[in-house]
Amino acid sequence: MEDVITDFPPPSRLFFDDLNNFSSLPQPLPSPFLLLSNPNPNAEPPSPLEPSLLIVAVSRPSTFLLHHLRGRALVGTLVLPEFSVAANSLDSSSLDNNSAHLYALDTAPGVLLALIQYQIPPERSSAVAKVVFEKIRPKKVLVLSSIQSMNFRGKIYNDERFAFKLETLEQRLDPEGPLVRELSYFPSGSLIEGIAASLLAACQVRKIKGTLVVSWPESQVSVVLLRSVLRNIVGGLDFSPSLETSPFKDVLAESEMYI
Repeated sequence: MEDVITDFPPPSRLFFDDLNNFSSLPQPLPSPFLLLSNPNPNAEPPSPLEPSLLIVAVSRPSTFLLHHLRGRALVGTLVLPEFSVAANSLDSSSLDNNSAHLYALDTAPGVLLALIQYQIPPERSSAVAKVVFEKIRPKKVLVLSSIQSMNFRGKIYNDERFAFKLETLEQRLDPEGPLVRELSYFPSGSLIEGIAASLLAACQVRKIKGTLVVSWPESQVSVVLLRSVLRNIVGGLDFSPSLETSPFKDVLAESEMYI
């Protein structure tokens, strides 16, 4: 009588390669693309934008802040075909919209703003960063993002408030000094992922002077902090009074210390 425990199992009726026949290969995602208004109508194809400073907002506090910046003019749109815009609000300043728009500033002609509100998965971030820097060739880049508690070394609470920065090598070697002077460097042992990390990595590869600022928490506290950072970099910024109307929840009420 055969021992079902020790005897070798019978050979499979299917080869390993045949197992893939039962599942269809996933369709590749269409490439993201950037639609720009032509800054030079006589140029074919449209010439890329070359701002002295590109400010990219990817966190909710930073996009909320830049939405309330006066003197903006729409100059382009980043499109990710896999995201539906059917549920977008008619209010272009809504933080829940799936959108990514580029704006020029009347008060600062050399500054370009990018407000990215897509929830871009990490595996898609490199493709987005590549498209951005194919169409835009900035001298300096400032990325505004948030600290992710799961990637931060140590436990952080909602009632804490702080911000850090990361820089590319070109920015650290800049004889003019750092773009953001009032913040300390991001502590070692903590991680940054997603579109913010991909944008900074793209700056490093292209030898662009890049700075990433991350803040905690995602609340009105970060809005105030980031506003101070921007005003120290770009003079003459004018924010609308509605900036004081916070769309964020009360972080103190959600803190473990107050439960």
